[in-house]
Amino acid sequence: MVKYSMDITIILGAIVGLVLLYVLKVDWIIVMIVIGFIATILTIADDRSYKVGGFSAGAIGVVLYMFTIFVPRPVDYSYSQIPSDLAGGFVIAGITNLIFGFIIAVGGCALFGFIGGYIADNLFKKRKVEGRSKNFNKEYGRKQI
Repeated sequence: MVKYSMDITIILGAIVGLVLLYVLKVDWIIVMIVIGFIATILTIADDRSYKVGGFSAGAIGVVLYMFTIFVPRPVDYSYSQIPSDLAGGFVIAGITNLIFGFIIAVGGCALFGFIGGYIADNLFKKRKVEGRSKNFNKEYGRKQI
């Protein structure tokens, strides 16, 4: 299997995630877990960690958040109906919602990416083989024949 650096696996995971999310219409929680899993598996064994999956899913969380900012949902009311003395409160509330929405969106995506990376890290971890070392007889004072 081909192994890539962390930067490339984050980009590949994001591309696979966008395809799963928008082309195949898979639920976003499953997509974030798959992104974390794929990004962790494709990383070089020395750099492999569950954090790679979390970073990859967090990166796609930022992309999805920016997409939802520029493509808003329709609103049922018009701003001309709001009295001018209340308009300042709506602006502050909107900015607060944007900030907390960003934190929750990216944090949630990264959390599920960490879960996918943790699963991949535990499944494909190199196992240490326990056995005698080359200097076993010297370490324990046994004579060599």
